[in-house]
Amino acid sequence: MRVPFLHSASPVFRRSARSVLFGFALLLVCASPNAAALDWASEHLKLSTTTAAEEVVGVFEYTNKSQRPVRILEVKTGCDCAKPDFPQADIKPGETGLLRIVFRVGGRTGLQQRHLEVLTNEEGDNQRRLDFEVAIQELIEVKPRLAFWKKDQAPEPRVVRLRLPLPEKTRILSVKSDSAAFICEWLVDDEAKGLHHISLRPSETGKILQGQVLVTYEYEGKALQTLLFLAVR
Repeated sequence: MRVPFLHSASPVFRRSARSVLFGFALLLVCASPNAAALDWASEHLKLSTTTAAEEVVGVFEYTNKSQRPVRILEVKTGCDCAKPDFPQADIKPGETGLLRIVFRVGGRTGLQQRHLEVLTNEEGDNQRRLDFEVAIQELIEVKPRLAFWKKDQAPEPRVVRLRLPLPEKTRILSVKSDSAAFICEWLVDDEAKGLHHISLRPSETGKILQGQVLVTYEYEGKALQTLLFLAVR
């Protein structure tokens, strides 16, 4: 039996095309309730700061692309160094909002990588992971941070190297030992490159000694301090 050719102008062809389109639209409608309502402008943030800062703030922006109000119920950080701040009210359809994250620098240096888990009241896809990283620039590098002598060893000088990664914004103000048992001398190697060193030695090594050297430096007008440690054991 021959199958009749359906011309695009024929009623049978138009009914077939409408059936296909209706089925496709129905599929989209059925799938939409499980789609995430909140559309995030970015799911990964890159932040930068220095050890002079107490905290740094990042912002995730989102838009409710659905036809129903949505509420953020909880944001888990997994780290007490990060504190989220988000609206407690419903996010209306088409409305744009911000999720702020405050990261406490503390004594951290280098690249810090963290993430958030955002939980909403949506049905279906109600969790989203957001990643952020914070590059924390150390303002003074101290190597080594411990100068050590063995008991009864010859009290030869130990050298501690200091480097200021941002010499145009940073300068050393003073270097002081908290103990008269250690002789401390601060010398500038190359100020333009931020290179310095400290020569250290104990007055004797016949007994157990310990002390600290306080290095005071300035970054953009703010006075900061770091310690290095001395010991005869």
